[in-house]
Amino acid sequence: MSKLTRYNMKNIKYIYFILLLGLFNCKSIPENTKNKTDLVSQNKIITNLIWKQVGPSVPNKDLLDKYSDATQKYWHGEGQVSAIWINPKDDNHLLIGVAFGGLFETFDAGKNWKSLTDKVPVHQIQKIKVKNDVIYISTGYRFKNPSRFSTVRKEFYGLGVIKSLDGGKTWHLPKVNFNCDDFSLSDKHNTIYAVSWNKVYKSINNGDSFIEISNFSKTNLTNINDKIMLQNVVVHPTNPDIAYISGRSATSKNGKLLYKTVNGGKTWTNEMTTLENFVKEIPKNSIGFYIKDVALFFNEKSNNLWIHYSVAFEFQNSKNSRKNKKIHSYIIKSLDFKNFNFEMSQLIRGGNHYSPKFYEKEGVLYLLAWYLQIKKLDDTKFVNVGNGKVHQDCRAVGIDSKGIIYYGNDAGIVKSVDQGKTWTNAYYNLNANLINEMGYYSDKTERRLDIGTQDDGYYRNNLDGLPRYPIGTHEGGIYTSPHDKDRLYIKGNSVRISINGGKRFKVLKLNNGKPVKTIHIDGMLIEDPVDSKVLYVGHINDVYVSNNLGEKGSWVKISPKNGDYGRSTDLAIPKSNNKILYLANRLVTFPVKNGSYDTYKSQGHLMKSTNKGKTWTKISSQFNKLLTNAVISDVEVDDENPNRVWFTLRNLTNGQKVFYSKNGGKTWQNISYNLPNVPVNRLEYHQKSKLVILANDYGVYYLENKIWKEYGIGLPKVIITSMVLDYNFNEILVSTFGRGVWRVASPQK
Repeated sequence: MSKLTRYNMKNIKYIYFILLLGLFNCKSIPENTKNKTDLVSQNKIITNLIWKQVGPSVPNKDLLDKYSDATQKYWHGEGQVSAIWINPKDDNHLLIGVAFGGLFETFDAGKNWKSLTDKVPVHQIQKIKVKNDVIYISTGYRFKNPSRFSTVRKEFYGLGVIKSLDGGKTWHLPKVNFNCDDFSLSDKHNTIYAVSWNKVYKSINNGDSFIEISNFSKTNLTNINDKIMLQNVVVHPTNPDIAYISGRSATSKNGKLLYKTVNGGKTWTNEMTTLENFVKEIPKNSIGFYIKDVALFFNEKSNNLWIHYSVAFEFQNSKNSRKNKKIHSYIIKSLDFKNFNFEMSQLIRGGNHYSPKFYEKEGVLYLLAWYLQIKKLDDTKFVNVGNGKVHQDCRAVGIDSKGIIYYGNDAGIVKSVDQGKTWTNAYYNLNANLINEMGYYSDKTERRLDIGTQDDGYYRNNLDGLPRYPIGTHEGGIYTSPHDKDRLYIKGNSVRISINGGKRFKVLKLNNGKPVKTIHIDGMLIEDPVDSKVLYVGHINDVYVSNNLGEKGSWVKISPKNGDYGRSTDLAIPKSNNKILYLANRLVTFPVKNGSYDTYKSQGHLMKSTNKGKTWTKISSQFNKLLTNAVISDVEVDDENPNRVWFTLRNLTNGQKVFYSKNGGKTWQNISYNLPNVPVNRLEYHQKSKLVILANDYGVYYLENKIWKEYGIGLPKVIITSMVLDYNFNEILVSTFGRGVWRVASPQK
């Protein structure tokens, strides 16, 4: 059968379906303090409210073939595509992994897309395979940026390798959950290997269950190798005892980046010598080399095992003691999973943006680096076919039976019928924006939505059914003034302000003339809710306030003293008393002595001021230990009662997600209860219904009788990055990292 929606049901005895509520919800967590405050809860019927996707969508003509006036350097896009599968029997049938948005399917070569994983939090899909009409996908999420999400960069979570026997209607989720970067699959046996950071998992029953191969990390990864991230795994097509695993590292001079087992994972051997033996043409004046990363690819049709690896040749800098390096790409292949032959090597111009993936079909090689590069049979070198034509960051590639190339990048998915000379879009009706942050304005007559996306620019939408339009370049956070519909701020490398609705921006500068830097996309920037001229920002490790919307000369430094300082993550100001400030921040010191970017120290704080920042009091002392590996993601205060305050955490510590105080931070109550063990990103207190509503990496929840319940139906299980309560139009709006913006009716009194 040519399409996955057609299945021979006679051969299927069971269809696996696991209720997400039972799988992901944690047990009720006892409160941390003796002071058990009863929160106001409402017996509201909220579960039947329906979420609807706002978009935002872009006219197709604005997405490709031309640069926008507002985004002169970076391309528009609809979201990152990180995995592609093309049905070998039907060129119009594709599956794609939308980064953090889920698995999508098309039967018309990209004109229309349908999501298959709305009820399953798959997050990042790195690989899609189909075996006997069963869909297998990798799932998971790793905190890649410690300053943005977590204080432990190696924290990760996921469902591992999941599969569907009925074309994506239901999914089987193994009991062993992990962040999966890659997995192997063979048509001729039932063994699957999967890799996650520095761990290896194995299944001998086609993915029904997995176990961790515990001896791998213990025997192969020493202290220096803790910096290594495993990234690829391949298994022998007929002998499941033989498998290769590859890794990557920016500083792997003595690391092990290629492993092999011949006994089903009982023992592993270091195969780095195999790679080093092919490095023979040493550039002139080079003082040495090391291998940075290794990528594997196995072609099931030809039985070719390909290895691509990057070699960093070092050169002494004549001006200082630093070493320069040039990156060369090496490719070797094997027909027997044992002996390798040299294929080619090539200098990578401009280095490599990230570890390149590799793909081969019919002898044509595809290198997935910053842009897609192709080496045809008669070519001696790779040719860049993406630069200046499509969005950067090539993530996935697939070739159909007619030779049409499908190319996934940070804008979506495009295709070429002429080997990369020209490209057209294949992501109509996709709406899979990775939104970093959302700004919102509403009054009694109109409202406006502003978004800052991952790598695809800043956009405006008036929620009137019309498409979005660009207002800025590249990526970052965004903040819209609650006082003036035409005033907004974007937070990239520096903070910029517009007073004409995004038509023009200017950089905000401190009194010394240096640009204001919030450091991160969700760094702290907020206008006073009462005084429309007062602006607070978190600049690097300090806090500043301006009484004239950031004009040079108007800034006053109000940073907390005595070590209770750091990079600000949020500020809450009650409307009933704008002298009171609740500030969340954390001091990040990285790298630590003799460490790398992965090793650093962090300490979070929650501070309070009753005089607009002249003096501060620390109100989070009891959480010092918890805040060494957690980020305070949001602080919320009751506008009518400034003593009622909440804060939320981005962490993976079970039962430590949300805390509430009724007395301004003197004592705290843990109200995490049954929340799933994923980061919490936003919290809002609905003033009309007196309902506490939060957004995490699985969706939106509300608190009722000490139980967190999902708010409404129809919202995909994706990461929520922003949430706003619109009292004028009685709606809740959320931005997601992978599925655009959604809205639903607010709770009523």
